[in-house]
Amino acid sequence: ITTEVIEDTVVVPILATLKDKDGNSYVFVVKDDNTLEKRIVELGLYADMIVEVSGVSEGEQIVSQPTIDMVEGMSITPMNADAAIAPAEGGDAK
Repeated sequence: ITTEVIEDTVVVPILATLKDKDGNSYVFVVKDDNTLEKRIVELGLYADMIVEVSGVSEGEQIVSQPTIDMVEGMSITPMNADAAIAPAEGGDAK
């Protein structure tokens, strides 16, 4: 059942969001030099495994499943985008 449709918004996987010790939600944005930037975001509506966020622009790369050892400024090697996307499973919503 669709209860609300929001257009022109940015969404990220829920697993990409973390909370810091102050209770702020954040994601890690991958900068052009392949270092991580901790970006505070505001969470909005969510559905399935995605959540609406403000504070990230469309097209920016984020870490989809950050680990606890990741920190701001850390250098990473990004994966090919196709390798990071899992196929959706079919099923009935109840």
